[in-house]
Amino acid sequence: MTELEMTRHILEPVEFKHLLYGRRDTVTTITINRPDNRNALGTDTVRELRQAFDQAKHDEAVRVIVLTGAGKVFCAGADLQGFKLEISELDRYFQRRNLADLFLEMTELGKPTIARVNGHALAGGFGLVAACDLAIASDAAQFGMPEVNV
Repeated sequence: MTELEMTRHILEPVEFKHLLYGRRDTVTTITINRPDNRNALGTDTVRELRQAFDQAKHDEAVRVIVLTGAGKVFCAGADLQGFKLEISELDRYFQRRNLADLFLEMTELGKPTIARVNGHALAGGFGLVAACDLAIASDAAQFGMPEVNV
């Protein structure tokens, strides 16, 4: 996806494979919908999150954005299965850069973001929470940075 595509104003709703996107009145809810993978952040999921936040940013009817995860986990962080693939260091750099760009874009939306944390928020999932303006956590929520050298 080109930088132009990432920054263009989205006029029509985008269909997502790894997310649920819905708006009710002035509230948009973005749900990471990969419960079988603990809502891990693969390359496609990060790209879709960037698109979803861009869509909400440019929708004048949206006043607040809620981010949550499907199932019992908010987000377990990076999809480490993707790191088993043999890709160049340059490609791996851009995977990491995309996630960092997502966090930055979330902080610069100009609209309040709320993380509705329904379970574990680990590593990159914890980063998603940190990039939001407010977090509301269930009793089952756990936060952590169990980093490994990926």
